[in-house]
Parts: sequence; C-alpha cells; structure tokens
Amino acid sequence: MNTRPTPRQRFRHAASPVLACAFLALAGCRSAPGDRRDFRVAEPWELKGPFRIFASDNESRAEPGQSSDATTSRDVQSEEAQTAPASATDPGVPAEARPPSLDALTERPGLFSHGVHADEDFWYLDVGFRLGQVRLEETSKKLDLRLDPLLALDAVGLFDEPYTPRNRKTDWGMTTQYLGIGRRETDWLTWNFYLGYGFGGDVNHDRVALINIDVDFQYNFIFTGLTTDLYPWGKPKHANYPNWRQRFQASRPFLLSGVEIGYVRARGRGYVGLAPLVKIYKDTQSIEDWLFSYLIGLGWELPIDDRCSFAASIHYTFHFYRPEEYNGYNITTAFRYRF
Repeated sequence: MNTRPTPRQRFRHAASPVLACAFLALAGCRSAPGDRRDFRVAEPWELKGPFRIFASDNESRAEPGQSSDATTSRDVQSEEAQTAPASATDPGVPAEARPPSLDALTERPGLFSHGVHADEDFWYLDVGFRLGQVRLEETSKKLDLRLDPLLALDAVGLFDEPYTPRNRKTDWGMTTQYLGIGRRETDWLTWNFYLGYGFGGDVNHDRVALINIDVDFQYNFIFTGLTTDLYPWGKPKHANYPNWRQRFQASRPFLLSGVEIGYVRARGRGYVGLAPLVKIYKDTQSIEDWLFSYLIGLGWELPIDDRCSFAASIHYTFHFYRPEEYNGYNITTAFRYRF
C-alpha cells in the first residue's frame, strides 16, 4: 500500500493557507461604492526618474508628472482650472494661506523623496507564495547511488517507485509561503523585506507479502530577504478604475534585485524489511545548510483598487554556497495591500 499524497493534494495543501489569506485580502480591498466620477483613467506610459534618459526627445522635454500629449495636457489643465478653489488664484489671499499649486503636487525627482500627497510614498503589505525550481544535482547523485540500485533488484516491478525530491521538483511541489512589508520611496523605486517558510514530506510505504519498503523524506525551509523594485514607467497608481481594461492599462512592469538568507533542513530515510520486525537494509541521510544568495528578475504589478494590487514575478537565484544544488528560478505571486 502506498500512502504518499498525489501531486494535486500536495499543491492544494501547500496553497490553501495562501489562497485563504489572498481571499481575505481581496475581500478587504473592495472599495466602497461611489459615483462614477470617482473613477480614475489609466495614465499614459512615460519613463520615470533616471529612466528618462532613454525617452524620446518629445517625452524627455515633458515635465515630470505631465503627459507628452498636448491635447491631454490642455484638457487636464482646463478641468483643474474649473475645479481649483478661488483661494488658489485670488491675489487678495496671502501666499502662505493658499493651497499647494499643481507643481507642488508633482513628485520631486531623486531618491527617498517625500511628497505632499498620499500617492507619493506609502507602506504596503505582501501576502503570497513562491514556486521553486532548484537544480538538486547533489541530491540526484545521492538518489542514484543509494536508491536506484535497490530498486533495480525489483526486476518484476512488484513495488511502486518511491516519490522523491526529484519528483517533487518536476511536479512543482517546492512551494513556500511568505509575508512581506515594503515601502514606496519614489514613483519608480520600492523596497521590500520579507519572511518565508516551507515544510512538508513524502512518505512512501509499500508491502508485498512479508516484504516492506519504506522511503520517507522530510523538508523544512525558512528564509528572509531584502529586495528593491525599479519601475521604469512608474509604479501603478492605486485608484478605483471603471473596468479591468483600465486596470491592465494602469499596470506596470518592474525589475527586481536583492539578497536572501535561508536555512534548509532535510532528511531522507529508507529501509527494506520482513514483517513484522526484521530489517534487511536501512539507510539515512540528512542535510542542514545555511543559504546566502543573490537574486535578479522581472515582474508585473496590476492595481485592483485604491488599496490593493496583484504582483507576479520570476527571478533567478544565485547561491554562494553549493550553487549546483540550490541555484534555480522561482515564480512569485502576491496580493499587495497599501496602508
């Protein structure tokens, strides 16, 4: 009898806590119903910050926070002139008593700038999970050395092949959850600090007549890291958009880079025995490693409403210790809640 879970069951068990948190986060992100005049239209794509050096001549001449489309600029200025309070232009009101001008509301260039309105800098919370694909070269060699010769003795195929870390990797079963906190410093720069974990096991038990085969694997992994995200076309604006088309138009790609430290502990154990007590052969292998790594990748952020967004990214991890075992790429998805 083989008691190991199916790949679908393993994925469901690993993802269910994250999906529950994501559902609660998404439910909390539902904005209060309002007039359609509260909706926001997605802004045009313009390079931001230091990335403006790659812009065309027309775009580079545009002021920060303004569109290069002259018609759009005139419409916006006309609307702002109609809605601006009289105190903003009345020469009889002292300058110190007037509200900030439109120029004052645009983001100042440079690192770690702090703006005068809520859309310039804020904190946010990430809840998500990561699917990993590591190389496992050393693990594969150990399995070939210790497990394959034993299975080769079963020439007639009486026993099922045990489920190993190689199978878990193939089935995308190396899933970890994480919780992060970050801050938007400028329109094109954010940083993130996160904590993650993953644990599980594969239990294989097979029996034919009086012969038992047990092969068990246990995994534990915790990690923490610090990353920066660079948005060449600016960070997506959190707002109430009228439809999903506008949300996708408001979404933006980003570049990510950072460092990570983790601790992994794993154990493999197996034996062949005659029921009920005699063990003909047994073997045990365990590892405990500290992992220091550098990661780099690409991502995309999609705003949902004025508080929430969805982010997905793929990055490659370069480990300084045992890269042949732990190097690999990871796919990360998260719900992001803005405070």
